[in-house]
Amino acid sequence: MTVDSAAKVAGTARAPEARLEPNAIGVAQDTAIGMATSAPAASVGLTLAALAAATAYASAPVIILTALPMIIIANSYRRLNLWNANCGASFEWVGRTISPYLGFLTGWLMIMGGIVGTVSTTVVLGPSVLAVFGSTSTAILPNLAIDTAVVVGMLVIAIVGIRITARTQVGLGLVEYAILIGFAVVGLVAVLTHHHGTFPVTRSWLSIGGIGGRGSLSAGFLVAMFAYTGWDGTIYVNEEVKHRRANPGKAAMLAVAFLAIIYTLSQLGLQGVVSPAKLQANSTSALVYIAQALGGSGWAKVMALALALSVIATTGTGIVLGARVIYGMASHRVLPPVLSNVHRRFATPVAASLAVGLILLGLTWVYLLSTSLASAFDDVIAITGLLYAAFYILTALAAIAYYRRRIFSSALDALILGALPLAAAVFLGWILVKSLLVAPASQTWSMAGIIGVGVVLMLAARFVLRSPFFQTRRESESAADAPGRSAPLRPGERRRPNWSVALLVALAAAAVGLVIYHLVESHPAGSATAAAQTPVTTHRAPRKHPAANTPAPPAARQGSPEVVISVTAVNQPCWTRLTTPTGVTVFQGIIDPGTSKTWMERSVVSLRLGNPGAVTLTVDGMSRTGLGPQPVTLSLAPSHESSG
Repeated sequence: MTVDSAAKVAGTARAPEARLEPNAIGVAQDTAIGMATSAPAASVGLTLAALAAATAYASAPVIILTALPMIIIANSYRRLNLWNANCGASFEWVGRTISPYLGFLTGWLMIMGGIVGTVSTTVVLGPSVLAVFGSTSTAILPNLAIDTAVVVGMLVIAIVGIRITARTQVGLGLVEYAILIGFAVVGLVAVLTHHHGTFPVTRSWLSIGGIGGRGSLSAGFLVAMFAYTGWDGTIYVNEEVKHRRANPGKAAMLAVAFLAIIYTLSQLGLQGVVSPAKLQANSTSALVYIAQALGGSGWAKVMALALALSVIATTGTGIVLGARVIYGMASHRVLPPVLSNVHRRFATPVAASLAVGLILLGLTWVYLLSTSLASAFDDVIAITGLLYAAFYILTALAAIAYYRRRIFSSALDALILGALPLAAAVFLGWILVKSLLVAPASQTWSMAGIIGVGVVLMLAARFVLRSPFFQTRRESESAADAPGRSAPLRPGERRRPNWSVALLVALAAAAVGLVIYHLVESHPAGSATAAAQTPVTTHRAPRKHPAANTPAPPAARQGSPEVVISVTAVNQPCWTRLTTPTGVTVFQGIIDPGTSKTWMERSVVSLRLGNPGAVTLTVDGMSRTGLGPQPVTLSLAPSHESSG
């Protein structure tokens, strides 16, 4: 096959340049692409136990509250796409409204976030596929073969055309969402009918503080925000969507709304199917475990199928969207111009697609074959959500910068185009800073390394490729561009929906609903009812569990200079290392299931857990579970704790 070169030989007749296929897909297919990028089933599987533990089962309010800044950011994308619809999206928007240098770094963060996020799901595809066939093999070869076959298959689909890509995503999504929502409904019915072994629903599930007021709103936001990332994929195929300026933005807002519904229903329906202790003990395979509890091993395989479809879908969108962003940047010669080539027959950026596909394959092979490099790459995977948060923030600021004149024209514009995007950016900025403050040094350095590489590439684009993009002048909406009064409707013509007003109404409804609920909840009768309930912690194991026979760790005395640390392995072993600031190893070894280790230290110590999801960590009498599937390092001090 032949690919059109971006540069033609001088003196020859210039043929029309190939371009992406316009008007190829509709808003519904675009919405499916955005949702697939978020990988709903895989995201629920990864966050179900962690969100329940962090919020003390008040997951639904946290998911809904997190959706509010996300849909505000989505509206910023929509407004910017109305101005300039191109695959580069935030790269060009930030570059043309704030700074071309900052625009390049935004594009770099978009590329890295998409590639790393795709790899993080691809590497867990093998176990999900094997589980469908009843195998629990952890051998490298079958997992490598499955991952390679899926990446190559989705790469071929991505190259063949956007139409077949969209149809594939719709088909995969319908099956995935039907399975996930079906189990959520069955699970909710089981919980509401007090099926044996379920955890009962209380009014605290719908409060902010959770059961006994033990929930952490900030911790819940950190988990929920990562589940939403990816909806912006609807924008990066805007050049191939019907009504390219209007529909991609609508699809982005619809994707966020549908994700909020799926996540809320899934969390409410599935978190109470088993006891809190069992949920946390099986946090790394929560969805499959819950499906087995509901219907046996056969239904567990069905849930494993949903997880596999979720990962396959997000792998496909990762290739397609990453290629579009690279294509958009290469069109401005900030990346090698060959990456902006479009195949005449397929109307897809073949070179950029091959580049993304080969990078995904290479990283997947390295991750599965090299244990040492896999450990280092885990730190990069852990900050994927922060990469998304960073360019979401920059996009919101770009919207404010472009529409700055309109912000001062009316109160409604000041709210929708100014105050709300700024508040959403501040919220995501708070999550970004809070995450970096508690992250281990390795993750912080990973973030710094990604930005550092981006700066080097930016300088190469500026001085080696000599891209004219860096001479771009700042733009904003002029008075002539700003719409005036609406034109009168023609006979038989219907007025189009005002999405900004719809956004404002949705936010107001959510805020009023929460206020009304908490007014009712704070009524004396409601308080008495809540006080009468027996507080249940999300980490307490049933009496028959082996860990229940382990003596409780001593709690630190008030004013005590020591920090009391206890690690209890629940049903899986956990490699553990405790070191002092000077590097002295206090303990290093494996804690077997049903046993625990307790230490009392007078200074800051570093605790490394190889399998944090399998343990209950108790610090000064306060227990924590659901620390996640990836190795984690905690910094513990007598008066406070910071983790990463």
